[in-house]
Amino acid sequence: MAEVLLRRCPSVAILATSRAPLDIAGELVWPVPPLSMQKRSDAGEAGASDAARLFADRASYVQSRFELSEDVAGAVETIVRRVDGIPLAIELAAARVRVLSAEEIAHGLDDHLRLLRGGHQSDPRHQTIRASLDWSHELLTDRERQLFARLSVFSGGFDLEAATAVCAGGAIVPDQILDEIQGLVRKWDVRRAGGSCRRRGARSALGGGAG
Repeated sequence: MAEVLLRRCPSVAILATSRAPLDIAGELVWPVPPLSMQKRSDAGEAGASDAARLFADRASYVQSRFELSEDVAGAVETIVRRVDGIPLAIELAAARVRVLSAEEIAHGLDDHLRLLRGGHQSDPRHQTIRASLDWSHELLTDRERQLFARLSVFSGGFDLEAATAVCAGGAIVPDQILDEIQGLVRKWDVRRAGGSCRRRGARSALGGGAG
């Protein structure tokens, strides 16, 4: 539909968010990274990181007196760092201030799939981190799922040579590894970092989108 509209209406521009590029002529892909976790200064909410300020904003919806005071600022910064600045994860964590303190939420993130759930999102896949991971995984092809599972042996980054040595076999032949990894990168299940790639885990699987 986007391709037809753009072809027939030259003055029209479309701003879209999607898990993967639309692959149409003239498309400009702009990755949307997690929120910044860099503190501006040590003075109050104005000096907090972008991620911490989002937490405070969302927490105030469920606890009207919530403020990013000096007493809770450290715990909030810990929370947003542990969820890698991912907006959905931050919103789900902030919803817990209804029953938990910021310190309790930070400690509870050892089991983030259990803690990060709930909220009032209309889309079921946004109501829990597990649901978002499952939805993302289901959109992969069979070969991409198989490769994604095999990449789990890497605790850090990996390069093409390592991925080929470890992951080739069965339906995945060595010559296809590069194309399959490119498919995972395009769908944000694997992200490129410097000269290597990283498989996205439970915390970072929601990190960016393609626009």
